[in-house]
Amino acid sequence: MKELFAELWHQHRGKLLGTLFGFWLGVLFLLVGFWRMLIVALLILCGYYLGKKVDEKEPLRDVLTRILPDHFFRNDS
Repeated sequence: MKELFAELWHQHRGKLLGTLFGFWLGVLFLLVGFWRMLIVALLILCGYYLGKKVDEKEPLRDVLTRILPDHFFRNDS
C-alpha cells in the first residue's frame, strides 16, 4: 500500500496537490465566504512567493525592496 501511494505521488504530484488545494479552498469558501476565502488565498500565494525566494537563497530584504515602495524602509545612513 505504501508503494502504491509513493508511485501515485511520484507520477501525479501536481494533480494530487491541485485536488487537495481545490478541496481546501472549497471548504474555506463554505466556512467563511467568498471574499474572505479570496483574501486567504492571496496571502497563501504571497507566502509561497516569499518562501520560493528564500529557497532560491535570495535575500528577503532584496525581494521586499523590489516589491514595497521606498518609504517602507528606514534610511540607515
